[in-house]
Amino acid sequence: IKILQDSKGRLNLPDLRLYYDANCLAWVRDWLHLKNQKLLQLEGFNNRRGWHKYLWFDSHKIHKDFKHHYVRRPLLNTWIKYKRFLDTKIPLWIVPLEAITGTTKSKGEDWLQYKDLLRKDNRDYELKRRVEITYNYDWWPYRQTQEKYSKDKRKYVFTDKQSELEKILWDEEEKQVSKLYKLLLKWY
Repeated sequence: IKILQDSKGRLNLPDLRLYYDANCLAWVRDWLHLKNQKLLQLEGFNNRRGWHKYLWFDSHKIHKDFKHHYVRRPLLNTWIKYKRFLDTKIPLWIVPLEAITGTTKSKGEDWLQYKDLLRKDNRDYELKRRVEITYNYDWWPYRQTQEKYSKDKRKYVFTDKQSELEKILWDEEEKQVSKLYKLLLKWY
């Protein structure tokens, strides 16, 4: 009982709503990393676009079926609620090709994020030429990425700064839920 008491000796229970939100954000973390293919295929069997398209580019407003899933709806609503604490600029962890096609990757294949595809010239980010990309990038995926980059560049600005939430979501350490819960307590 001493653990649940505050400094004045009163009973201090955790905020269960924030704890629920922290668990949802920890689950959304798998959508951001794109590594757990079994989970992504199970939850996204009827996705029209990639996970990053729904999370960052608000494709869920166009494709209403995305929110008609009993697991995705609360997770996406929680993500939308806390997305405003992130920077309004496009982060470099976005995978443009996954956002466009929505296809799953082959075993052993990695998605190229914007940080792998862009180089910084003064203040702006420019798309690398196809020969500069270290990964063997075929011409068609490069063309799709080029088109997505030009649309994103017109609408948004890219950033390499990470918010506190992004640092926790991209951290590979244990105790993600407790870190997220402490961050949410600090925000509220």
